This record gives sequence, C-alpha cells and structure tokens, in this order.
Amino acid sequence: MKNKIMIDIEGLHHRYSNNVLSLDDVDLHINKGEFIAIIGGNGSGKSTLVRHMNALLMPAEGTVSVCGMDTHDLANTWKIRQKVGMVFQDPITQFVGATLQEDIAFGPENLACPRSDIRQRVDRILEEMDLVTYCDSSPLELSGGQMQKAAIAGVLAMDPECIVLDEVTSMLDAGSRSRVLQVVKRLHRQGITIVHVTHRLDEIFHADRVVVMDNAMIVFDGNPADVFGDVTLDHMALDVPPIMELAGRLKEAGLLQGDICPFSIHALGDEICRSM
Repeated sequence: MKNKIMIDIEGLHHRYSNNVLSLDDVDLHINKGEFIAIIGGNGSGKSTLVRHMNALLMPAEGTVSVCGMDTHDLANTWKIRQKVGMVFQDPITQFVGATLQEDIAFGPENLACPRSDIRQRVDRILEEMDLVTYCDSSPLELSGGQMQKAAIAGVLAMDPECIVLDEVTSMLDAGSRSRVLQVVKRLHRQGITIVHVTHRLDEIFHADRVVVMDNAMIVFDGNPADVFGDVTLDHMALDVPPIMELAGRLKEAGLLQGDICPFSIHALGDEICRSM
C-alpha cells in the first residue's frame, strides 16, 4: 500500500522582488506521518521552501499541493493553513493573546469552534505541553524554551496534520533545545507530520529523511546515515555535533576508515574496533 502524500511540490521556482532566485526547480514529496529534516547554509532556500507549504508564499513557477489542495487557489488558503501549522525562529511574532490560554484559544475561536470545545482543547494542550502553571501568564513573560513550546501549543490548537518548524531551536540554550525537541518527537509519535528546518546536524538523526539544500536547489534527499558521505557540507556553516568532529580527527589520525557517520559514542567505538 502506497503512503499518502501530504505535501506534493513539483518544479517549484521562487524569485523575490530583487529578482534573486531563491528556489530553482524544486521537487519534494512528503508523506503523511513522515519526519523530514531540512538543512542547508544561509540563503540556500530552506525558509522559502517551507513557507510554500502553508501558502505563505506562492510559486512563480511549478505547483505546491497540500492534501490535494493547490496553493494557487486562494479558496484553499485557510484550509491549507489548518492542515499545516508553522512555528518560526522567533515565537514572539506568533503571539496574539494577552495570556497564554487566550493565545492558544485564538485559533479555535477563528474556526468558530463551540466554546466548550475550545475550553477542552486549551486545557488538553496546556497539559500536554506542560504549561498549565503559566496559563494566566503573558506568553512574553516565559523563558525562551517555554515560548517555543507555547508557539507550538498555539499551532496544535488548530489540530493540524503537519507542523513545520523553521529554526525553532536556534536561539535556545542546550536544556531548552532538548525539551523542545522532546516535544517534537512526541508529536511525531502521535502521528503528526513533522518538517524540521535546522542548521544543527545533531537534530537530523531522529528524522526519517534529510533534505539538503544548496544554492536554491535540493542536492540530497535520503537517509540521515547517508548524508555525510553523499554530499559536501563544509561550506554550509552548519553546527557539527562533537561526535562528528571527534570522528573526523580520528579519521585524520588513521584510526577510522572510509566515510564514517557515527550517531553516538557507542557507534563510534564500534567503528574504531572495525577499523583496527
């Protein structure tokens, strides 16, 4: 049985007003329930690509379809944005409510949900995101990690089938980043399609697929374990995990052979033993 395609992108081109080509003939197909990580250097087209996934941008050429709905058709825009929710690098730009619970309720209210349903939905999401304590606080009073969780909570209130995360961990400390990623992984286990844009290579290992963008094009689309051997990442200014740096130095010293991509210290130890 074939997987159901959630987002179908064919021949996508995008130019900004300064005539700079940001996407050049991009094809990408994302199945329902997948976890896709998108990486690439600054200006590679990552953010432009994901903004097409919920009709924030329109193709100059090509097509973008979400659950069978063409983003070119303005009649589909609201339905598409219900299907695909977006969380941005700076969560402050997404807050509209004076308190956290008002902010989470904003989306369902615009969907004209019954008041009792909204209350139940807000309470459930506050509990799931471990934010009950802050329900009457302003979202702007939260810590960085809590703000990102609150932004995700606001998107979840729309009951989306897909969540796009655009560099949501880039401004967080290590502890906050870990907690946000735990939430993302849990949502994926619950069946939500995840598209995670990041410049941190240690965040790609939980994805089903990794998409690498360079110079407005997709240059790799495949298994996370294969990305380091199949594409050159040196010029992209990405954050390389310490385990990868250690593996590189061991390779230079002749203690590792071939294109090795260990995801953990245990895997690195196994590779060293095999290379000796």
